[in-house]
Amino acid sequence: MKKAKIKIENIRKNNYSIGTMILTIAFGLIGLLFIYSSGVFSLKSWALLYDCIYEHPIEIIWGLFFIIISIYNLTFYLLNFVLPPKKEVVYLSKTRENGIYFLDKKGKKYEYNMHKKNIKWNSYYKVIKTHNFILDILDEASEDWKPKEKKSFWLNFYTPFGNVEDVFILPIVYVVAFPVILSFLMSKGEVRFYGLLLCSIPIYVFIYDIVYKIKLRLSKDNRIDETAFKKSYKLFKNWFVMFIAFLFTVGAITTLNQLLDNNSKIFSLSIIGCGICTVGLAFSRIFNKSQLEKIFQKGYIVIFLLYWFGIIIYWIFALPKTKDAIPLLLFPIPFWIFGFLILFRFVIENNKEEK
Repeated sequence: MKKAKIKIENIRKNNYSIGTMILTIAFGLIGLLFIYSSGVFSLKSWALLYDCIYEHPIEIIWGLFFIIISIYNLTFYLLNFVLPPKKEVVYLSKTRENGIYFLDKKGKKYEYNMHKKNIKWNSYYKVIKTHNFILDILDEASEDWKPKEKKSFWLNFYTPFGNVEDVFILPIVYVVAFPVILSFLMSKGEVRFYGLLLCSIPIYVFIYDIVYKIKLRLSKDNRIDETAFKKSYKLFKNWFVMFIAFLFTVGAITTLNQLLDNNSKIFSLSIIGCGICTVGLAFSRIFNKSQLEKIFQKGYIVIFLLYWFGIIIYWIFALPKTKDAIPLLLFPIPFWIFGFLILFRFVIENNKEEK
């Protein structure tokens, strides 16, 4: 037990020095200060919450960000360095990649320095442990259960762009996405359809993450068939894109008559055209219609470029004809470059197809 106390003290010094604790508390206070500056604490009714989020989204996001990090670190400290360690039987497992670690009955994973102990894998041992650390190995034990490694929901984040494991990042992503999704749910009229595009991205990523974790949990060895999963993912992505694009297009069409000036109607027509092409593009990919896919893809790019360059030209002609407006003419230059890059790539790809 003395050895365990020495080790837990070393772990505490390495992970939670006085400076780290001061920083953790400071993060919590900074988060509360951000939330307070947004005016949330002074709201007299829940009906005013949307207006507060809409007017102060940055303060609320940063406030929640700092508060969650502070709460996580304080909870980690409490579970590992305040509550006393306990004795428990764990299973020493070895993976195909030659990784060696302990698993408890619930499947929770514990790392340990194996070089100082003459122990064998696929065996049971009585150990002294805290919530996250094994402090000392006592004796070999005799048990008949074999755990399956449990993947933490909050410490693992699986996305179409790559996987992040054993990192406290998923709660932060939820915090950032929360005001976006809430603003969509609480909005009314045509604003809701435009908010649909903003919140569809985090919803899509969260669905992918949850489905991936369900697949892992249902598997026998915490592995999934990546080829089959990616095939199913592509199908889901196309259906999801088609559904969102359809809702957005219908919303844009219904609000077209409510627009007062012709310029807004022209720009809305280009958005509707892009939405229709997106629906057709996703539909052709679902049913493997390659020729139809090329038609909708070209239509989307043409409409998008007309919309893109149209906005830039409108910006230039809308500027006041004074000397003070000359610097503002430089503002659209990066947007011109971006538009011409897309146009150049579109022309080159069409030339390759014709050849």
